[in-house]
Amino acid sequence: MNLLKRVLPFLLTLIAGISLTSLLRPSDMALLVVKDSYSSCGHNSRYSSDAPLQITFKPEVQPTEEALRHNTSGTVELSMVLHKNGSISDVSVVKGLPDGLNEEAIKAAAGIKFIPAIVCDMPVNTIQYVEFDF
Repeated sequence: MNLLKRVLPFLLTLIAGISLTSLLRPSDMALLVVKDSYSSCGHNSRYSSDAPLQITFKPEVQPTEEALRHNTSGTVELSMVLHKNGSISDVSVVKGLPDGLNEEAIKAAAGIKFIPAIVCDMPVNTIQYVEFDF
């Protein structure tokens, strides 16, 4: 009985967490993580200079010849780490398209310009989901 009192709250929290994550897209979950991290500074956020990541430039993408021949269109969604020093790494395809469009989106992602997110008055690395429409 004592074990049940200890384990039951944990199980209910786990089930609620699993239910919530199944309802959210990966990009929604990233926003939740960033929002939660803002409150972890231990200072009054009214006086801090916390700010979300700002993408200042996203290159236009052009379809490949193969995609044009096959009338392939849609959206490629990429996940990437935007570093506080302005670099981009760990680019991966979350939702892709055929005919070389994933590769075109990855090439374009390398040209993204951004201002890093600020948390606790410090720039931070951010996992970001970016969509490219073809």
